Amino acid sequence: MRIRRVVELLESKNLDSVMITRSDNLQYYLNIDILADSIAILYVSRSGEAVIYTPPLEYHRFRDSLKELDVKAFSKTIKLPNEVVVEKSLEELIIDLAKGSSRIGVDVESSPIASKVIKVIGDKLVDVTSDIYKQRMVKESSEVEAIRESINATIAGIKAVASMLSNDVTEVELAGLFEARARSMGSREQAFPTIVLFKPTNSYPHGLPSRRRLGKRNLVLIDAGVKVKGYCSDITRSIPWGRAVKEEVKIIEAVNEAVESAIDSITPGVKASEVDSTARRTLGKYGYSKHFIHGLGHGFGVSVHEPPYITIGSETVIEPGMVFTIEPGVYIPGVIGVRIEEDVLIDNRGARVLTNSLSRTIYP
Repeated sequence: MRIRRVVELLESKNLDSVMITRSDNLQYYLNIDILADSIAILYVSRSGEAVIYTPPLEYHRFRDSLKELDVKAFSKTIKLPNEVVVEKSLEELIIDLAKGSSRIGVDVESSPIASKVIKVIGDKLVDVTSDIYKQRMVKESSEVEAIRESINATIAGIKAVASMLSNDVTEVELAGLFEARARSMGSREQAFPTIVLFKPTNSYPHGLPSRRRLGKRNLVLIDAGVKVKGYCSDITRSIPWGRAVKEEVKIIEAVNEAVESAIDSITPGVKASEVDSTARRTLGKYGYSKHFIHGLGHGFGVSVHEPPYITIGSETVIEPGMVFTIEPGVYIPGVIGVRIEEDVLIDNRGARVLTNSLSRTIYP
């Protein structure tokens, strides 16, 4: 658990207490799997009190997983055999927790219970969403190790897909093959729905796999990631099938060079926007910059998309300990899409590629 990080937040913002409600933040601080729509509150006070409040249906899982933390169930209607339940509604619980505090830190962004918290706490509320993201951006060694395991499972899945290409295979079959192989490597869930697309639908940066068959000549785009020990991975590869046409080869080479130039430009202290600009300039040499229609990369950890964002205009300064993607792409509508995505860890010298055991372009 990382309750000490909540205490650091409380002290740095001069808060009387903190209420954490977002599932991804709860997972970060508690190191426990939490569903996106879960209703729970981690309460930490300046006096040192730290309690997780959860509905009865999650009480035993939280209690058994968080033995060093005080776990309490709350409900006005549901009882638990041989357990004490705080007989309060969610709103009443928030009111009770807010008593005696004049400055209460809350992660108000997009929480299922954020509106209730905002309504009840009122002027006492201090939004600490951005402060929590700053903590999450710089990964601890245990987080990096979990990310490495997630990456290894994803790489195994992508290699399995590449080995099973055939004229008759479909996008959905390959997506299923990826997921089965990744699960055999220890993943418990997908970081996001697996994307496997053939031409021309791979010209859409995001799309869901269909029952279309690969055929004799094509280009397979696979964008996939899983979660291992609560941490995500996110890797994209473009796999030529059959003899690649001249334009495909040119695009693949351009995207490869854009990846390399962006990674080479990363050093602690550089702005994220400057890394994004480097990749765009590289694609511009080949005449493809206008076909690069998204940001260069994003951080990931307990969530597959989290700060830092490596995009146009980003003022975020790159720091050691950050983990994020580098994923330039070229998309010609109705024709072809090529994207290559690496996962990198920043150290004192620059970017270390965590996904370098997987070739950037895979030729079956």
